[in-house]
Amino acid sequence: MQTAAGREAPMPIERTKMYQLPWSLTDNPGGWVEVTDVCDLTCPGCYRHQLTGHVPLAQVEADIITVKRLTNCDRIAIAGGEPLLYPRILEVVEFIARQGLKPLLLTHGERLTLDLARDLRKAGLVKFHFHVDSGMQRHGWSGKNEAELNELRQHFADLVWEAGGMQCGFTITVLRSSLPYLPHVLEWCRSNLHKVQHLSLVAFRAIPLSDEYDYQVGGAPVDARSFQHAATDLDRITVTSDENVRGPAETRPELPRRGLPAGHHRARDEQVPGGDPARLEVAALRLPGSANGGGGPGGAPLVDRPVRGFRAQRQVREEAIPDGGG
Repeated sequence: MQTAAGREAPMPIERTKMYQLPWSLTDNPGGWVEVTDVCDLTCPGCYRHQLTGHVPLAQVEADIITVKRLTNCDRIAIAGGEPLLYPRILEVVEFIARQGLKPLLLTHGERLTLDLARDLRKAGLVKFHFHVDSGMQRHGWSGKNEAELNELRQHFADLVWEAGGMQCGFTITVLRSSLPYLPHVLEWCRSNLHKVQHLSLVAFRAIPLSDEYDYQVGGAPVDARSFQHAATDLDRITVTSDENVRGPAETRPELPRRGLPAGHHRARDEQVPGGDPARLEVAALRLPGSANGGGGPGGAPLVDRPVRGFRAQRQVREEAIPDGGG
């Protein structure tokens, strides 16, 4: 656009279409809503206790409206507990889509069928994030290492691909015992670039139980042993993002690597009890798979693109979504 004098006119700034970095509570592209605290699996490091059960739909909708107003987000992750246990999950997805936002689902996938995946797509779902790792107590898969669990990841990736029109990502809670198998997971992802658009490696974290630490709330002592995300083996909770990517990077030295702080907040040093400071809790790898260095359909990277500069244009169009077989 040019002015009458032939000069380049400044780009108009639309606040609702831009984000200021670093992302914050009030300036964040990703919102979050928990529809239930009910879950049928046990996972190491899980902070969620079953206290209230399913959240009434009216409250979920009110939470979504509040998140949209406060954060300027353009997508909302539906979490739990296990959201596929929520009896009105299709209505939640539809409500988010009606707000002009992109609904994502965080799930362990045990309740997902092809018919349900198609119903979720019709309701407006744009992406699944599956939590699959060796620490989960999953029937028929207990004791399997991360390489062996690629078979289960393939099942979910194939299911979403067949349903069509949705993206697929995976999250792994990385235990120290997981580290030798991460290169195998990476190779599996590379072989499924057309079906898998995201991989997050989340270092296991828990409340350290030792004589060195006392826990209090409002001055009153708290017995941290009552929390399921507590650990006596402090070596288990000192895995760093550097360790997360070291094995895959040594196997594939051409891979760019980077870290993302949990919750999309600015990276900060965090002292891990019993170990060295772990700068980041979440590590991610970009997998070359197309001309522009990204993986997945249309060059979409396997992980969220690194953001450069002080401001980033809001992603108002849909990301490249695989057609799949549905």
